Amino acid sequence: MIPEVAAEVARLVGQDVAVAPDGASYAIRDVAGEGAPLVGVVERRGEELWLVRPTTVRLVGPLANPRIAGPGYKVWVLGPVENGVCRARRVGVLAQAR
Repeated sequence: MIPEVAAEVARLVGQDVAVAPDGASYAIRDVAGEGAPLVGVVERRGEELWLVRPTTVRLVGPLANPRIAGPGYKVWVLGPVENGVCRARRVGVLAQAR
């Protein structure tokens, strides 16, 4: 497993994670029995926080706070998504964005 992937997977102990056979990537299949989270990099746009991924969503709610979901960090987020907005119910930091 490449070191960056190994470091992120180490933060997911106890969760359902599938590492690619070549060790270059992984997928989070489940966090705490709540299903697969959204994974991306947090970006600040004005006062708003956005989770940048293949389909970018705006983060809202008490956990959509720069001290918790820090801009420039790769995170996983659990919460309902509606009309391009995710109400973050749980957030986990994986790494500083590369």
